[in-house]
Amino acid sequence: MVSSWPPLGWSGWKWVHRTHSEGWGMQRNVNGKKAEQSKFRNQKVQGERLFEAVRDGDMDKLLYSIRQGADVNARDADRQTPLAIACRTGNAPLVKALLEKGANPNGKSGELLHTPLMEAAMQGRYNLIRVLIRHKAEINAVDVDCRTALMFAAMKGNPKTVMMLLLAKPDVSLRDEQGKCALDHAKGEEAIQLIRARMAQG
Repeated sequence: MVSSWPPLGWSGWKWVHRTHSEGWGMQRNVNGKKAEQSKFRNQKVQGERLFEAVRDGDMDKLLYSIRQGADVNARDADRQTPLAIACRTGNAPLVKALLEKGANPNGKSGELLHTPLMEAAMQGRYNLIRVLIRHKAEINAVDVDCRTALMFAAMKGNPKTVMMLLLAKPDVSLRDEQGKCALDHAKGEEAIQLIRARMAQG
């Protein structure tokens, strides 16, 4: 009589089944890691393109990089966000596009921890201030020196910028690390009068 191989009930089947199962599991883990690495590389490439788009003022490139997975809240080597750069350069369409795509209006950038609102205030971009406030930018946010957007606007003495910030009802009594409030920093008679009038209202 010819004997069958392997014999019925052979326990080795369990070993074979387990070995194949473990092999498939390891392969899935390897494939998963490769997918994660590929995703990370793609995000890095698209992130670089996003920053290039912001610096070049290229809307098409910006939107394409976001569709391809770029993080709108990423930071470059100087810890700057795309939104902060767009506010500094005054590109309103890019600012609006970034906010609509989920950019954080209160993300702090660089060593000084400036918010996009501070960047807009320093550059006198009163039109961007309106947009940022509409997207919930924190009017009383402070940087590393405890200075607010209103303080920066006051330093520049731009009455339109000061007025736009005052409409958001900031705390004009706040003081920086030097103990100075917005009025102490203010330049230009019109800007000074605007801040004084707001302080008189209590």
